[in-house]
Amino acid sequence: MECAAGTYKVASGSTACTPCSPNSWHEQTAQASNVCVCNAGFTGEACSACDAGKYKATPGADACTSCPASSESLAGSDSPHDCLCVAGYELITYDQTTKAPECAACPQGKYKAESDNFACAPCPNHSTTMLVGSTNVSECICDAGYQPQASECYACPAGKYKADGSIACTDCPPNSNSASASTLCECNAGYSLQGGACTACPAATYKPAAGSAACAACLANSTSLPSSTNVTACVCNAGFAGPSCGPCALCAAGKYALNSSCFQCPANSESAPPAAGLANCRCRAGAYGEPGGPCRLCAHGSYSEANELQCTACGTHFNTTAAGSISFAACLCVPGHYFWSTQMCIPCSNNTYKATLSSDSCTPCTAHSATPPASTSPDACACVHDFHKRAGNDTCARVCAAGFEAGVADLAQCVSCRPGFYKTLEGDHACTPCPPNAFSDLVNQTSVGSCVCEHGYIWNATTQLCDSCPPGFFNNQANESQCFACVTVC
Repeated sequence: MECAAGTYKVASGSTACTPCSPNSWHEQTAQASNVCVCNAGFTGEACSACDAGKYKATPGADACTSCPASSESLAGSDSPHDCLCVAGYELITYDQTTKAPECAACPQGKYKAESDNFACAPCPNHSTTMLVGSTNVSECICDAGYQPQASECYACPAGKYKADGSIACTDCPPNSNSASASTLCECNAGYSLQGGACTACPAATYKPAAGSAACAACLANSTSLPSSTNVTACVCNAGFAGPSCGPCALCAAGKYALNSSCFQCPANSESAPPAAGLANCRCRAGAYGEPGGPCRLCAHGSYSEANELQCTACGTHFNTTAAGSISFAACLCVPGHYFWSTQMCIPCSNNTYKATLSSDSCTPCTAHSATPPASTSPDACACVHDFHKRAGNDTCARVCAAGFEAGVADLAQCVSCRPGFYKTLEGDHACTPCPPNAFSDLVNQTSVGSCVCEHGYIWNATTQLCDSCPPGFFNNQANESQCFACVTVC
């Protein structure tokens, strides 16, 4: 009987055919020699199984072929298809020549736990892997803005954030906030990022929206409270005024700022820029009152410097010419008193007077008159005994008899009326000159009758004057009582 396939017999006899050694075979029958070759998947003299990671697709003495990179096979693999992409790698294609698989690492966001030629599995929603070639779902970590919960990833709630990794969401730092699924927090309106922290916008700045932008400055001469969120929070500085949001201008002297508008200070008050509020209006010199008014003028006889609560009285026997005096220099001595060096007004002494409110000295009375102290008028100067005040010049003179008058150099002496003058009655009046065109050669005359008309004139008893002779008449002696007709002698 012929030896069957897979056996052989090298010697004649009655012995049985010898089977091929394990893991070897041949297809011929009646073989008289050992023609056995290693099966596919086996190699070497002993036909040992191909090592894991290798394969041999055909029987024979060929060596085993290594699986392509990133793939593996069991020991004794007999086909390139036995090469499976290792965990973390997936089948891309088969080599057209070797028919072996080509494997690539699972991209980020996918993983594969087993050695096989299936595609990598995607990570759960809102998660990914840090590296390529991930081999387990545990390598899938929640995306930034998401946190793990019961094997799933949920969005961070508003007010929390997560930058990366599988850690839980973190509360936003003070003065910041976030939307759902945020990867970072933004500084609130009114706050800006300074040194890694959200810091309040300082005074005179504002920030209207959340974010990392810097705080914006208010316009010149305006300010705002810290943490302001709108330009409308910028208000004019103290003493400045202007529309909402600016620009702001300095209120002029005599005005004050209130609610971003300038107002006139109350009557009799003034201000110096910058004046913030009514209380900066202070009473001007010559007035008194609380800051902000009302300010009242100082009454006659008193004065004040600027910003005084009360007026200062000038003192006894002082007065001022008007209300609202601003210094002691306006204080004048009342009539009958004069200024002394110690800022006192003392009465005018005997025989002097002062009629005005002034700093003048007292005026002495005229000769032969006297006054009591503190006299206020020349009328108070009374003529002494035997003297009489002359009308028109307030001088005192003796009462002279008819034909006499007070002397020019000495009013206390009576002198004779001069030639050409007369005085009809006693008194302090002067002698009267003779009428025109009349004269008198005598002194001490007491009547106009002592005056005689010059030649060419005659006395008119009605008018008490000298009338000239009419045309064609004449007289050639003084004191004639008539005029004579002219006579022509041929």
